[in-house]
Amino acid sequence: MTTVSVIDEDASNAAANQHFSLLVNGVREYAIYMLDPQGRILTWNAGGQRLKGYPPAEIIGENFSRFFTQDDRDRGVPGRILESARKHGEHRDAGWRVRKDGSRFWADVLLTAIYDQEGTFKGFAKVTRDETEKHEMQERLRASEERFRLLVGGLKEHALYMLDPGGHLQSWNEGAQRIKQYHESEVIGRNFSMFFTPDDRASNKPQRELDIAAKLGFFEEEGWRLRKDGTRFWASVVVTALLGADGQLKGFAKVTRDETKRHQANIDLQQALDRTIEAEGLLRMQTRELENRVAERTGLLSAQGDTLRIMNAELEQFAYVASHDLQEPLRMITMHLDLLQLWNRGNLDERSGESIALALAGTLRMRTLIDSLLAYSRLDHIPKSFDPVDAGRAAGEAVENIGKIIAEREAEVTIGRLPQLPIEYGQLVQVMQNLIANGIKYNRSEIPTVEVSARREGAQWIISVQDNGIGIPAEYRTQLFQPFRRLHDLEEFAGSGVGLAIVKKIIERHGGQVGVVDADVGACFTFTLQAV
Repeated sequence: MTTVSVIDEDASNAAANQHFSLLVNGVREYAIYMLDPQGRILTWNAGGQRLKGYPPAEIIGENFSRFFTQDDRDRGVPGRILESARKHGEHRDAGWRVRKDGSRFWADVLLTAIYDQEGTFKGFAKVTRDETEKHEMQERLRASEERFRLLVGGLKEHALYMLDPGGHLQSWNEGAQRIKQYHESEVIGRNFSMFFTPDDRASNKPQRELDIAAKLGFFEEEGWRLRKDGTRFWASVVVTALLGADGQLKGFAKVTRDETKRHQANIDLQQALDRTIEAEGLLRMQTRELENRVAERTGLLSAQGDTLRIMNAELEQFAYVASHDLQEPLRMITMHLDLLQLWNRGNLDERSGESIALALAGTLRMRTLIDSLLAYSRLDHIPKSFDPVDAGRAAGEAVENIGKIIAEREAEVTIGRLPQLPIEYGQLVQVMQNLIANGIKYNRSEIPTVEVSARREGAQWIISVQDNGIGIPAEYRTQLFQPFRRLHDLEEFAGSGVGLAIVKKIIERHGGQVGVVDADVGACFTFTLQAV
């Protein structure tokens, strides 16, 4: 007996359609639905409801254009999409779409034209996926890349560019064009060794830089580089190795800054320092010569009546030379040091700034020495006066003149009752000022004290200036009043070494004497003048 199985084709197709419908309706990540030829919605799946917020009853029969933004509808975008899909069989699109609640999402869309077995156009199948998160990530990446491009491209003070592992240029910014004068089209693909001097290229220096950067992660140096026109500039360079996720070398980032002005400023500074040292040496040599002449002439005073006049004449001549020959180069050195500080404000490193400060301090010491020397030499040209003046008032004015020094050291100055003295008033103020200031300066006490007093012995007044300072050993007391004779280093106690010599000369011009007497604490300077 033969059994014949008959397959119901219609039933089979119905089952297949049912299975397909279940499959489509169960997809939740995609909105999958059918459109008629005019774009009206014929079907709606769970993914469509989840993605766009409409249940089937609200959306079936509506035109799919309601998912587009108002701007897209005004521009006729939905109709053009349908026309493109029908003409080409499908249309892929990405753009903003609108949910039921009015919120937007970025949609990735595929629209496919549908034909039946006879080739009759029936409508469209539309698949939509929400790609908002991916789109926003891409936008953030694009914006970040754009900001980085604008940042690098806009840097004008730095040449910033990329090299491949072999040193060939891969990028070029505006700062590189400004510093090195090449346009981007002239350098991309060429080796960066083109910026080095012939000697550096001959010694393979460019490749050594890359080798060191690849080994250590970076390379940093300063040196001469070449512009397009062949001129040199002093470059500060940093080369950084770029490694991929796999640790392999992908290339290099190179940053170059033109430091020619700073480099030249350092050269000018060194030259100025050399001139300062030379000038200081000249001043010391002339000072020693003066000391030798003063000592020589002093030894002959007892035998030669005219010796003092000869010595004074030579001293005046030296003072003229010091004023004319030393003041001018000293002013020039000071001016150039000040200009170096002004031109390079903010660019000098700490060492260069300290060097300029030391040089300026040196010129200040030289100016002080010269001024003190001139003051000493000019005393003979100041008229002597033996009219009585108030010594107490002169001492008070001296204290006012050095008020800053007294305040800084928190010193205490006591002025006793002082007599009328036969001396030019201004010179008496200078004598008092020099002696009181010395008592404060050569003093290591927490509170320096100076006491000025007077006593009469016969036809003379003896004025004493007593301090609580470091004191003066007896063997050095005869040397104190010689010009430029110092008992201490400048680093320990500043000064020109002329102050006491000026005191001695003023008092002796008015018929008195100056000396140092024993004291239990500190030093006691005295000077005598005739009583009136």
